[in-house]
Amino acid sequence: MRSRKLLTTLSLTAVMLAVMAVPAMAYTIDGDMDDWGVNPGSDWNSNTAKLQKVENWDDPGAHNPGDERCDIEAMYIDEDENGPWVYFAIVTSTPEDGFSHPYAPGQTLIPGDLALDLNNDADFNMPGNEYGYEYGVKLTSYDYTDVGKGTPVQGHIGSVFKDPHWVKITTDFAQHNAPFSNMVQGPINPVWTANTDPNDPDIAYVQDDWSDGGYVNYVIEMRIPKSALGISDKGVLDLLATQSCTNDIIVTSFDYTPIPEFTTIAIPVGMILGLFYFFRRKRQSREEEAK
Repeated sequence: MRSRKLLTTLSLTAVMLAVMAVPAMAYTIDGDMDDWGVNPGSDWNSNTAKLQKVENWDDPGAHNPGDERCDIEAMYIDEDENGPWVYFAIVTSTPEDGFSHPYAPGQTLIPGDLALDLNNDADFNMPGNEYGYEYGVKLTSYDYTDVGKGTPVQGHIGSVFKDPHWVKITTDFAQHNAPFSNMVQGPINPVWTANTDPNDPDIAYVQDDWSDGGYVNYVIEMRIPKSALGISDKGVLDLLATQSCTNDIIVTSFDYTPIPEFTTIAIPVGMILGLFYFFRRKRQSREEEAK
């Protein structure tokens, strides 16, 4: 009886250690910037993000994208330290399904897809190598089609694609701050599909309660598992965010940490269970000697 109680106690201890070794998710994916400590339009500085880049063009010296709806206000990035998730929050004036530009009849400007590079070889002069951005995250649900450029990658917004073909969707007018904006079919399938269940989503694209230049802002908040990006060790993630017109652009880099290996959790658990069986065997030996 005592051995059973001891086994139960040690097993519960092992489970608790395993649970403690898995970090809790840092952000709720709902498009609310409160958990980032950001109040768009008032205080752009995050008190939680590991990396932030604010480029609201109303600030002195900032780049002017022209039409406010081509503006990316800021990008925030964080992670579960030595854990499974990377978190992103982008504040922009571009709606998810785009908008018809007043100076280009018949053209719809849409959000650009988020470009990611883990090989640290990103280069705007390497179109044959897809500019070095080997991963992309789908950030628009607009179903654009252009015979010369291709059709968009299929899948849920927020999903991750590997080795996509990057193109610039809108070329009739632009400020050309980036040579590409969106992923198109290869054909290509997502390496990870974002969960869009409203009870536990991986992506949120929601209208904010703040407006800029006469247009409302939107918050794109999402989480991506490091495993979907092939992350196994610490390294640097290069990112590019823009719109289909590339009038505004954020380029930055993020230092990430690895996902803890299973052995990191399994070793202390195994040690506890091993001690139990050691002392149990020792007690049994003493009882046999006493007979």
